[in-house]
Amino acid sequence: MAFQLLKNLFTRPAPTEQTSIVTLPSGLAFKSYGGLSNSDIFLAGVNAVAKAASKLTVQAVVGEEGNRAPGDAQINRVLGLRPTPYSNTQEWLYRITALYFSKNDLWLWPHWDTGSLQAIWPVAPSSAEFVSDKTDLYVRFIFQNGNCSTLPYRDLIHLKRMPMQNDLLSETNQSITPAIQLASDQTQGLIAGIGQVQSPRGLLSFVQTLRPEDIEAQRKKFTESLRANNGIASIDAKATFQQLDIPPYSVNAPEQQAVASKIYAYLGVNAKIVDGSYTAEEYSNFVESTILPFARSLGIGLSVALLTEREIANDNRITVETAGRMAFASMADKINAIKEIMPLGVLNKNQALQILGLPQIEGPEGQKCLQSLNFVDQAIINAYQLSYKFKQPAGGPGEESEQ
Repeated sequence: MAFQLLKNLFTRPAPTEQTSIVTLPSGLAFKSYGGLSNSDIFLAGVNAVAKAASKLTVQAVVGEEGNRAPGDAQINRVLGLRPTPYSNTQEWLYRITALYFSKNDLWLWPHWDTGSLQAIWPVAPSSAEFVSDKTDLYVRFIFQNGNCSTLPYRDLIHLKRMPMQNDLLSETNQSITPAIQLASDQTQGLIAGIGQVQSPRGLLSFVQTLRPEDIEAQRKKFTESLRANNGIASIDAKATFQQLDIPPYSVNAPEQQAVASKIYAYLGVNAKIVDGSYTAEEYSNFVESTILPFARSLGIGLSVALLTEREIANDNRITVETAGRMAFASMADKINAIKEIMPLGVLNKNQALQILGLPQIEGPEGQKCLQSLNFVDQAIINAYQLSYKFKQPAGGPGEESEQ
């Protein structure tokens, strides 16, 4: 049934009223999503970002006197476990992040059934066009298989990564295309260079005059013999072969790293994040600069689309969060942090165990906060430090005790 609903989505007819293209003063309202999936460097960067974002937690919550409690159970079931019938939350987060960073526009379509959220489908069109029937705004999607679908813009969740010159669409990837092409040329140059090393190159000279077609036939026969016999071929006295020493084209490491860094910087990632050689501080900085802005944008988009105005007014939200900065710290850093913070009395036992990734203590014992005697409440500091000189009669601390 879900498959049929999805099929209907992508075959929905256009609005019955006459439509017209919406042209904004700030730019066009049409965008073609050219793929960059042929670039291994671009894909490696997108993969690193998407893997990091797949660790986010998505949850509907209700604010209660400064604390948060779980919100709508059905929304939490969909967002926290299975956003679509074919993917779990981690796979869903990976895919929508990859779409967001590779196409700069993320389209999501929430599917409702009798007022209950059933799924949130990622929409991956090859092009999108805004149209209007003079009363409402629609988006016409064209997909790679040639199918078209037109949906009301108000029914979609639309996240824009680079909304610089257009109010409705993000920037294209045109600015990074030269770097992608340069990286491809470097790879092709390396492949061609290896081929030159493996195959001898030179001049095949004939001692007698031959017709052009005969020369070409002899050259072809000679090269095929080289290829079939691992670079060894024989010729008779009618021709001679003079090998040419042509140095193969090679790309030095700094040039390759410079091009890769340009592509990675466009995605908000670096080589250490891609190959996993990062430190805890470097990974934390990457999460704050790249992942958290996306998480905040996704949380706002989901809140507006899935919650009513009254729910939002009552402090209901869809939160998209990481596990906190300590999640990226080493075990030594976590232990040192607990040593410094726990004596202040701001962490209970279970919170300290959670930071270390250890099992929780059941019952009230896990909620106990331990505090060092070196720290005392300002309201009782005199009574605490000067207990031998002062007593605390009914009038309060500060009166001299009887000798």
